[in-house]
Amino acid sequence: MTSDKKEIVLTFDTDWAPPFIIEDIIELINDIPATFLLTDKAVQKVLKNVSNIEIGIHPNFMPDSSHGANRRQIIEHILNIVPEAQIVRAHNLVQDSTILNLYVEYGLLYDLSLLEYKNLYIKPFRYWNGLIRIPYNFEDDILCMLNENILPNKWLEKTQVLICDFHPIHVFLNSENLERYNTLRSQYDLNRIKPKVIDKFVNRETIGIRNLFIHLLQQINNEIFHPCSVSDLMMNYTEI
Repeated sequence: MTSDKKEIVLTFDTDWAPPFIIEDIIELINDIPATFLLTDKAVQKVLKNVSNIEIGIHPNFMPDSSHGANRRQIIEHILNIVPEAQIVRAHNLVQDSTILNLYVEYGLLYDLSLLEYKNLYIKPFRYWNGLIRIPYNFEDDILCMLNENILPNKWLEKTQVLICDFHPIHVFLNSENLERYNTLRSQYDLNRIKPKVIDKFVNRETIGIRNLFIHLLQQINNEIFHPCSVSDLMMNYTEI
């Protein structure tokens, strides 16, 4: 890496969130560069004309996937929505050598399916098949799952490269744990839920993921972190 600035990369796994939740994220980040990993066409329509947003794919390789019956079908389905995509993170971080080889076959350049939670020293590397793999070191639902303190969060201030994975639904709900989200999901189809319905599930009592996200945006605005997309970040790693 050639830059001496603290870098932050905001990535989002859309996970079938309805368009109004994605629009909420767009409004929050304003003109800050970000990378969205898409699961469905409805979200693509919201994001396609937003100039500061880079779009990748978030294929679902889990059993009974709505994306297809096998790995090749799944990748082709999601690339049909975002044919220009160069970036991928698999839903649930599903990965194996067959999947990683298919990414190369279909022209994908960057894989973000390696979570190294709280690793201060993450660095992209070239996989044996030529795919560039970019580990990331923060994910909102892992923080919630571990019931760790959300703010203050001193670890987030330490790293020189902070690659975040946020889920728009957790930002919207201001999730403080996974119970809130799991209760919502057990009662409603998140892809079709209406704002009036979801509003009653929003956390307004304690510090949650939305508070943390806004805190990071404030740090960007205060020039503590320099924001960049995934592709912009890779310009600092020309030696790979």
